[in-house]
Amino acid sequence: MRRFLPGILPTLISYSLFFAICPAAAQPQSTPASIFTHTVVQPYGGDVSDEAAYEAAVVLARHALVDMLSGWLANHSALSLAFAETPPRAVADALIDAKVTGTEFLTDASSEAVAVTVTASFFPSQTVQKAKELLLHNDLLSLHRYALQHEQNLLDHFVSLTGQRKTPYEETPKGSAEYSRLVNALRSMQAYREVLPLLQTNGIWQVPETVTERMRAAIDLDQRNPLAWNALGEAHYQLERTIDAAGEQDTAIRLNPEFARAWHARGTAYLKLSLAELALEDFTRALVLEPEEASYWQARGSAYLVLNKFDAMCRDYAKACSLGNCDSLHWARSRGHCPDQ
Repeated sequence: MRRFLPGILPTLISYSLFFAICPAAAQPQSTPASIFTHTVVQPYGGDVSDEAAYEAAVVLARHALVDMLSGWLANHSALSLAFAETPPRAVADALIDAKVTGTEFLTDASSEAVAVTVTASFFPSQTVQKAKELLLHNDLLSLHRYALQHEQNLLDHFVSLTGQRKTPYEETPKGSAEYSRLVNALRSMQAYREVLPLLQTNGIWQVPETVTERMRAAIDLDQRNPLAWNALGEAHYQLERTIDAAGEQDTAIRLNPEFARAWHARGTAYLKLSLAELALEDFTRALVLEPEEASYWQARGSAYLVLNKFDAMCRDYAKACSLGNCDSLHWARSRGHCPDQ
């Protein structure tokens, strides 16, 4: 429904937090639910279609809800110490179930905009418990951090493009094409988010065939999505399509050279292909980017093992153990290696 309003602001953002009682059928103990809601008003016109404005507004509003939940988590007495090392925003992103609850088109004589309202509700006690469980799932939280950053980059590009326009109704062929690409890129990220619950705590994807199918669809929407290429490569590795996996991680790295997980995944593929020297280089690059990831130290230690560099292997296994993963160090000691570690 279109509604005429005088003086639409370029971008209007409003939000609120309130409490409601959920129906007994949904929550038998009738515990009060916290409800976050946020509205973004995004102008459109010219190169910016109403579709592009809507897609950007949905993601902007969702990010705002993530910020709200992140603040709530960080200030909760049962969780505050847990976030000394882990950013609460990644946990909030994994927890929040945001839904579009309102869409309205606003028009006056000189401008048009779409107002999108997004809402999320949660039960505090359950959310605290789920947050504690997520804090043990480092791989998943890492991907949520990357997802938030990638979406933020897309949103920043959207804002930059709109800021360069001389008038709200300016039209250029390149502009329209770029906005269309951004719409598909945001949809690609939505497709990627839908497979994240399939990532297990051991870093392995459940049903890799499903991940493969959905990531191909995400890449069809946006071939510049490094997260989708990474997940596709990991699923192919699990399906023993190792050469394909290495190539897909190549693409993920090219699109985002700061993507540590992709360096690690390509190194893992190289190691399986008996390319230990190349694997060693990739594992080292992953460690430069994320030096506190125990599995990366363990992986590089394994590359040193293949290369018969036992002193370096023992150092890496010992470092992995200091970060909480001692399996490889225990194995090495049982074989007579690493006696001083």
